[in-house]
Amino acid sequence: MLEQTQSLLEAQASLVRRGLLQGGDSSLPRPDPSSLPFEADRLIDILDAARLGTWEWNIQTGSLRLNERWAEMLGYTLAELQPISIETCARLRHPEDQAAAILKAQAHLSGDEPYFEAEVRMRHKDGHWVWILDRARLVSRSADGQPLVMVGAHQDITARKVFEAELARTSERLRLCMDLAVIGVWEMEFSDDGGFSFDSRVRDIYDFQVEGDWIARDRAMDHVHPQDRTGLRADGQRSLETGLPVQSFFRVRKQDGTICHVEAHALASRDLEGRPILVGLNRDISEDVARTAELETKRVEAEAAAVAKGRFLATMSHEIRTPMNGVIGMLIALQRSNLAPIDHEHAEIALKSATHLLHLLDDILEVSRLEAGQVSLSPRDFDPGTMANEVADLFSRGNVRPGVELTLSIGPEVPPCLNADEDRVRQILTNFVGNAVKFTEAGQIDIKVGYRADQQSLLISVSDTGIGISAETCKRLFGRFIQADASTTRRFGGTGLGLSICREYADLMGGRIGVESEENKGSRFWLELPAPARTAARPTMSEPDLAEGRSLRLLVAEDNPTNQRVIAALLSSFGHSFTIVPDGEQAVAAASSGDFDAILMDVQMPVMDGPTATRRIRELGGRAGLLPIIALTANAMPGQRDEYLAAGMTDYLAKPIDIRALYGALSKVVPLQG
Repeated sequence: MLEQTQSLLEAQASLVRRGLLQGGDSSLPRPDPSSLPFEADRLIDILDAARLGTWEWNIQTGSLRLNERWAEMLGYTLAELQPISIETCARLRHPEDQAAAILKAQAHLSGDEPYFEAEVRMRHKDGHWVWILDRARLVSRSADGQPLVMVGAHQDITARKVFEAELARTSERLRLCMDLAVIGVWEMEFSDDGGFSFDSRVRDIYDFQVEGDWIARDRAMDHVHPQDRTGLRADGQRSLETGLPVQSFFRVRKQDGTICHVEAHALASRDLEGRPILVGLNRDISEDVARTAELETKRVEAEAAAVAKGRFLATMSHEIRTPMNGVIGMLIALQRSNLAPIDHEHAEIALKSATHLLHLLDDILEVSRLEAGQVSLSPRDFDPGTMANEVADLFSRGNVRPGVELTLSIGPEVPPCLNADEDRVRQILTNFVGNAVKFTEAGQIDIKVGYRADQQSLLISVSDTGIGISAETCKRLFGRFIQADASTTRRFGGTGLGLSICREYADLMGGRIGVESEENKGSRFWLELPAPARTAARPTMSEPDLAEGRSLRLLVAEDNPTNQRVIAALLSSFGHSFTIVPDGEQAVAAASSGDFDAILMDVQMPVMDGPTATRRIRELGGRAGLLPIIALTANAMPGQRDEYLAAGMTDYLAKPIDIRALYGALSKVVPLQG
């Protein structure tokens, strides 16, 4: 390009000397091309095609000759720039570019530089700046060596400068992004004697101990862990063959023996000479790998801890429920016997205390089920009014303090049949009312049931005039183990699990739960959940009166002597006949030879456990193989019910035995014929 510019300038100087270019005197006509020598004619065409602005400066007089294109670049005509002198350039040039241009001109005029070349900004007629590439050469000197005439050319390079600026911004952003991502760049040649070029970050990753930014490809591969080299080479070859990018993970062994884990992205390409190369990015992921390994270790430890916790809770549940079954069962049997009034009252107090203790245990086990994600919903059609009446009636029977009135209001808009998980709704309402009863010493407790037809939502609220809750406590009240304060716990008791369980039930059902309260004035707990209306309610099961009915012949497998006495007392009170065996093996033998209507099967027994005995009985076939088998167990942890049903049992009752649940399970037994 420099040689071409020199040729143009020399030719331009020749034309200037012959008076063939326009200058400060705009009246000079453009020569007739037919009168010019061939070279001069060609030069004029070349200058016109290149769209170059040309100038000639008489250094001694300061006059300046320009062509029309010079003025056009800046939006002028030559006439508009008159009078033209060297000051015309100085006036239009950007002030910040003046000093550098003058220094370069002086260096050329003094003979230190063969040419003058500068990139300067010049103001357009419209006011914006135009980037100009200004190239020039001194074409004549005086006899004493003083510079006389200098000729040059202007080229509009605004588009190029804009592109360069954008490219620089893009490059800077890319560099910044790579720095932030801690990414290094490399290029590898595929030839046998090819090299591996790299930047400073890749140097650090590989720990290269070489001068410069190049190393032989094989020497670079020597830094890769021996077990990873084959795969890494295969990845590069695959990109070369498919033209697709590849991702690799490999290890680098550093000089001190430490291992660096590297993530690489690469793509095959070709250099300027058409030779295949691989261009890629590397990132040191050693910290990520270490963090992942640490998280995996913690995950394994957490899973092991969860398993250990589950086993502990299962063991504690079984060990607590077994004696509780004896306590509650014998108290129930005692209540159903002929007792003096004072003894009956004592038995009732003991039974309430034992039942409360059982509820605490159930709350802890329910939290475990929720944590394990093993609580599933069982939506069914039910009458919300009947359900609310049953809960209110339960608390009205001696649970409410004297001086406290419990009321129930069911809105006329409430449909007689809704579809939701009745058991969960009942448990939430029971918890709301139970808390209101516990914390209200005087005044009123109001239960309200409503329905929002436009959203098909059931609305339940329980308001009381109790001790109330502070605004700060309300924000965290539905968390686990949360109560108002230590004094509340000492005064009223409780674990702080009930409301947490209610919130999780509400979330499972797609509903919302909340509280509004003011200290010393009372509280209002509310629940809103989806509950589509149904056309007809299912029949509501009335509470069994536990009166003696038809007699069943039952086989009981139970190893604990206390629990044997409990189940014997309960079955006798129902009027059933029974045979008790202490292990599963004897249960199988009795079932095969006896004539029973159903089997009550404990799970944990010596010799043979309940699930194994159940499978053996099912294998007997005939009448014995069809017997209903009801699990009667202190194992009440998540998943255990499904496990026992999968073994062939037909029903499941948890200890301590709920007398109504036992009665209900036996009432469904249909005696087999033959």
